[in-house]
Amino acid sequence: MFNHRYTGSILVNGSPRQVNIAGNPLGRTVIQVDGATVYDKKPFIQKEVIDFNVLPGKSAKMRWHQVSALKMEVDVIVDNQATTLSALAKDGSVRQPVGEKARRTFQMRITGFGLLAGAAFCFLLNYNELTSKGEYYPKALALIPVFTLMGLAGIVHPDFDFSPKNKVAVWVTFGVSLALVAFGFTIFTDWFLGTFATR
Repeated sequence: MFNHRYTGSILVNGSPRQVNIAGNPLGRTVIQVDGATVYDKKPFIQKEVIDFNVLPGKSAKMRWHQVSALKMEVDVIVDNQATTLSALAKDGSVRQPVGEKARRTFQMRITGFGLLAGAAFCFLLNYNELTSKGEYYPKALALIPVFTLMGLAGIVHPDFDFSPKNKVAVWVTFGVSLALVAFGFTIFTDWFLGTFATR
């Protein structure tokens, strides 16, 4: 996995500090503040958040964010204030941060693909059990319609606001989920058993 490089200025105790970071979540990460190396480690287990001292006695955090299939961003957090650093390309040019909306869109799409994968797994699991043993897992089977629709929604409409402040979206999502679970336990289960059960 190739290294990513980032640069930017952050405020520490009211003074600007230049931060340079090189690394990736699976390998070694090097953090420099005003040219001095303050962190140089390769974690045994992958970490999304790295704790380090931005100055002697002053703690900070660095957080990785996946923003596309190949691109990542980092935030440096000091005194609960997060600063997103700019990424450096191989030619030294600076790439500005994609922004919170783009991050959220990518995460929603990843979640959507994960839900579709879960639906496919539940389908194959029940299909194999039903055709080989005449048994199935009712709860896993009933969740297939929920996982499928929510997964497609996450991929097609990743900018939809599911945050608690959007109460209408929360209640509509909750209602649709309940309806899909009911559909899964009745109509979908009957169709699945009628189609794939061995006779």
